[in-house]
Amino acid sequence: MITRVGMILLLISVNSIYLFAKDSLQITKLQMIKIVIEGNTKTKNSIILRELELYKDSLYSFDDLQTRILLSQNNLLRTQRFNSVDIRFLITQPEESNAELIVSLKENWYL
Repeated sequence: MITRVGMILLLISVNSIYLFAKDSLQITKLQMIKIVIEGNTKTKNSIILRELELYKDSLYSFDDLQTRILLSQNNLLRTQRFNSVDIRFLITQPEESNAELIVSLKENWYL
């Protein structure tokens, strides 16, 4: 549930949650409405999605989000297909508690 007045941008990365708001905001859970994968040229999206611990149209609390983001990042790095993995959330529709998962990857050159 979200209570919102004014403009907001919420970005959750692996290590912390960043909240930029002009006014007060209360968020208890977020629903992921979209998964965006960036930086993969050789690895298929299905392989990346298989390693994620976060799923489209599921609800997550902030504690659960941070745990699942870390697990997902570790899962992707353990495949040894990527030099770097950055996973973050961006709230796109604060009134409806909707967010996008953004997975940014840098593939190993020898794939």
